[in-house]
Amino acid sequence: MFGVRLPTKRFTLLLLEEEEDYVADFVASCTWPAAVSGNVQQARSISGSLRLCSRSLFFDPDDVRIPIVRIPFLSIQQLEGVSKSSLSLATTQVIKMKANTADAPYVVQKGALTHWQFSLTYAAVDQFLVMAHEQLAASRLPYADRKEALQIGARQRASEAVFDTSRLVEFSEHIQYDAPAVQLTPLVQEGGRLVVTDQRLYFQPLHNVAGGNPVRSHPLAALAAVAHRNSSLRPVGLEMFFIEGGGGPQWGAPSAFFAFPNTVEANKAAQAILAQPCLGEALPGGKSASAAAGSILEAGGGWLAKVTGGWQAGHISNLDYLLYCNLAAGRSFNDLTQWPVFPWVLSDYTSQILDLNSPATFRDLSKPIGALNPHRLEAYKFRFKEMPREEGADPPFLYGTHYSCPGYVMYWLVRAAPAHLLRLQNGRFDVADRMFYSIPASWESVTNNPADVKELIPEFFLSNGSFLVNSERLPLGLRQNGKSVDAVELPPWANSPRDFIAKHGAALESPFVSANLHHWLDLIFGYKQRGQAAEEADNVFHHLTYEGAVDVDNMVDKQQRAALESQINEFGQCPRQLFTEPHPPRLVCPPPPDPSTLLPPAATGPGSTTGTALSLALLTTILAATASDKPPTAASAEESELLHELDVLHQDPTPPLSPASSSSSGVMLEGEGDGPSAGGRAGAEAGARRLPDRLRNWSGRMGGSLSAMVDTLTKGEVSTSQGGMVSPRPLPSSTAPIAQSLKGLFQRQPNPPTTLPSGGLLSSRRTSAELHTSTSGKSASPQPDGTPATDVTQRLHSHSHATTSASAAGHCELPRLQNPADTQPPQPAMDTEGLKAALQEMIAGGAMTPAAKSGSSTSPPAGGSEMRLWGPDLKQRFMGSLREVATQQGAATAVALAAPNGDPTAYFVGHNAALKIHSLSSGAQIRSGKLGSLPLTSLCLLHNQGESQGSHPIVLAGSYDNQVYAYSVEYGRQLGRWQGHDDAVSCLHLTFPTTHLLTGSWDCSVKLWQLAEGRQPWSVKTSAQPQHELTDAESGIWAVAGPHTPGGLILGGTEDGMVLAWDVRSPALAWQVRASAEYVGGLALTPDGQQAIAATGDGHLTLLDLRKAAENVAEVSCGSPLLCCQTDGKAVAAGTQAGQICLWRYHQVSEQATFRGAAGAAASTAVEELVSEARSACNSVALAWLPDEESTPSSLHIAAAYEDGSVMHGAAHV
Repeated sequence: MFGVRLPTKRFTLLLLEEEEDYVADFVASCTWPAAVSGNVQQARSISGSLRLCSRSLFFDPDDVRIPIVRIPFLSIQQLEGVSKSSLSLATTQVIKMKANTADAPYVVQKGALTHWQFSLTYAAVDQFLVMAHEQLAASRLPYADRKEALQIGARQRASEAVFDTSRLVEFSEHIQYDAPAVQLTPLVQEGGRLVVTDQRLYFQPLHNVAGGNPVRSHPLAALAAVAHRNSSLRPVGLEMFFIEGGGGPQWGAPSAFFAFPNTVEANKAAQAILAQPCLGEALPGGKSASAAAGSILEAGGGWLAKVTGGWQAGHISNLDYLLYCNLAAGRSFNDLTQWPVFPWVLSDYTSQILDLNSPATFRDLSKPIGALNPHRLEAYKFRFKEMPREEGADPPFLYGTHYSCPGYVMYWLVRAAPAHLLRLQNGRFDVADRMFYSIPASWESVTNNPADVKELIPEFFLSNGSFLVNSERLPLGLRQNGKSVDAVELPPWANSPRDFIAKHGAALESPFVSANLHHWLDLIFGYKQRGQAAEEADNVFHHLTYEGAVDVDNMVDKQQRAALESQINEFGQCPRQLFTEPHPPRLVCPPPPDPSTLLPPAATGPGSTTGTALSLALLTTILAATASDKPPTAASAEESELLHELDVLHQDPTPPLSPASSSSSGVMLEGEGDGPSAGGRAGAEAGARRLPDRLRNWSGRMGGSLSAMVDTLTKGEVSTSQGGMVSPRPLPSSTAPIAQSLKGLFQRQPNPPTTLPSGGLLSSRRTSAELHTSTSGKSASPQPDGTPATDVTQRLHSHSHATTSASAAGHCELPRLQNPADTQPPQPAMDTEGLKAALQEMIAGGAMTPAAKSGSSTSPPAGGSEMRLWGPDLKQRFMGSLREVATQQGAATAVALAAPNGDPTAYFVGHNAALKIHSLSSGAQIRSGKLGSLPLTSLCLLHNQGESQGSHPIVLAGSYDNQVYAYSVEYGRQLGRWQGHDDAVSCLHLTFPTTHLLTGSWDCSVKLWQLAEGRQPWSVKTSAQPQHELTDAESGIWAVAGPHTPGGLILGGTEDGMVLAWDVRSPALAWQVRASAEYVGGLALTPDGQQAIAATGDGHLTLLDLRKAAENVAEVSCGSPLLCCQTDGKAVAAGTQAGQICLWRYHQVSEQATFRGAAGAAASTAVEELVSEARSACNSVALAWLPDEESTPSSLHIAAAYEDGSVMHGAAHV
């Protein structure tokens, strides 16, 4: 996310400490101490905002390059006024954060006293000092007293706040409720006033920290549900779920969670909302539909029994049922302390093939995580037995840690929401070896580490796997084995994050999990959660994690209350207990789905509002599954026997739920009325799912047979399905209107029912022959209880074959999950870059990129042109057009290509300090200019956004005199120059793609310069300063490369053969590898920024995978030391010391290596010598797609600059 940015609000409440409150803010300017780094422009006065909080002062500069500074009150030695508008302070500690808006570890500078001076633009200093000294005094109190004082201050500010009635959308609105409340989002509590009118819901934060509209609102007509929730194990919360509609401003998120001072206020707010006649008018069912939705989400009115019956009958998938139990128990995507919890379902993270027909593949769901390892369990039991039990002592427990808490949620989601982990860990990422770096390693930890008993989160089943990828290039550190923490290592049976999520989701729906999931529900939500049953099941946690364990509100001891509140919020909370008797088992065993249907495109992480819309999407599934009052379809005897045999505890099947048996089965909550049992299944199997395509945030992650359910609900009937599903039957008239509204929210593509391929084997990349060999020679694996699994496995195979045959009989062609190379001939690679460019142009409304304006591109054209170009006669066509463009005195050191006005043009520099521009079509020299008096080393072309279409780019050139020169070809004059380094500027590279300039030097540094209008280093009046200076290299920099889009890595190649990578947002060195024992003469990044090519002095071209800390994917020898290289994304052109131009089609090797997933370098394809005749060294090579005429790029042009002063050019036309 790095680059030229629009003005942005860097400051968020995530930057505050735990239990710290925001008090006030002031427009101010700062005199930055010289002893504190970060003032990148060395400005005398820095404008920004001075933010007063309850534990610290923040200065938030307007210039996003300068870090936000936090000054803790405990470190302030002096705070006093200097004049009516100025104040000064002295501190021994400053904390710097969010430089360049990057989510990177905070930089703490402490020790020596530093002096700061602030000038307030509008407010009087006396006003600020009174407020600041109050917070300063409170910060020095003992913890309990300090917390109480801060809470009193916060309550006072909240009570004094007045809702701004001018913010009402309609003048005719009447306020029905107005009281203080706190909106909860992950790790953030934002105080304000909640107002309910007869038409809308409003929330006015005490401080408009985020900017924009100071009041959030949503029409009550589009309020779909209100559900009571706990906050810190107290029943003081309300969660509200929104849909779009109703007119006027919208909330902008699928839901909002509010906490109130007490239960009475929470009930008053709920009653005020539910009493408004317009509630839920956007739903065709109106107010009754909204009330029904709230009842479902609270598991009231008999809904828990209905949903459980629907799951037993196979009408609701395992995934949907788990999600529903979490929501019914009060878990929320708005509260990190109550994040939904999902089970580990697999135990095999080492095989090449995931066999869903082998019970040994799965985790024993009848035991908590802490009891899976019997040796570790014995240690827990010994400690449990030795714990004191006298009066007044805390109840004994087995596990001192919990299976779900904010720290564990963020352990999984660090890559998706790094700012939240920094907030949780006081501005630091964890030690690299304790980070989430590998799924197999995490499973190893939870089954062996005495302090690790965490379960999973929904993202492991519902997301697109992006939380497993370090797309932000976060500096997560180096492990003790020297490996950097980057993308999460996957099991061998998964070839990508999306593939892992799909197969993991298929495992969740497998027969083994279906047969045992009720045991896990007993542990987390059921009768084994607490009491004697919990002790017998080895499922006892610290007593403070259970609802109702302590009454915090009536505690007198302030110190004890503060400690308990902190522990409750930080160390885990058990969900609300839903079941008080054994949970009934599943009776129907739908086949697991094809993983290809389980690939939802969705974002993850608590930093966004995704996930919360799942609650509303789930309503559609539940309404469809419980729509009929007829008894559920009976399971076949074979299915019942199979589920019984797979049950690790071998319990007798529990009969289906009915109105007569609901109470005795233990699935009914107190106060639930009688209701119909599970209803009909809507026309698709539980595993066949695709996701809604119109949900605004996390809604896209909804599982289940939502498409068919929405369709059938809208039509008012349930369709026929295969495999023993229910027959058509009418829906109650009250259900269809609700579903009609939900259909508009959760529209989705139709998807035929599919099942796993025959055999249930899921592999990452093996051929069918290998699958046959590996499975036929495999001995029977034991079940989790140790019994042989041969018979059960065979029955699972039979079940999979039977369901596959049934689907085929229903005229549904099943997709086979196999390696595409098994039976199909190789297909031409898709031109993803051309497609990407087309999409970007469409998104931008047809606006052309700077490169397109000049007619040049480093990427091949879309369509079949690129395939026609890379034919066997490429060298012949290229050599046929090869000619000498020009020659000069002294070496030609650098060359570049463009096509202004559709005319292919070469730009080159050399040791004679001259820049020359030649037309490649006519051969005429267009312009020549002198840039300094010393040799020029490098150049690049800046396609200025402000220039007219077709104009020449600005030429930037590096020199031996340590300067960088800017030259306008259009005006024929030098625009300026600036001091780039302390030694010769050896290389230049434009990045992001034309907003920043990278420079490298023999002084061992790489610098990044902004080129935005007004910040161009050649035009600034003062001495130009780089945005970042990277000084980790130990020898001279000979090559640099940067990404085409913000957020990637910057690379530098050195004289001693090292390749270094920097994450500029930190800025920090991400990694460094030795590419050669000789120098690195050239570096080139692929257009997607995922791979790099290094040209080295030992004559090798090496393809490096940047996603794996520069793992060597492939390499090839060119037979002579290499001096330069450039790529178009499909091939790389390189120049040698002997004068050859070599072409390596590395993309073929890259695709093969990616497909195989082989460790180490892949076997390479041959190098082609496009120019093989002996001549002087090739110092520079340029490769670009240029138009034949004034059209889209259709020819590959290659130019080379030689040591003898000549410049050569050739083109291969399509």
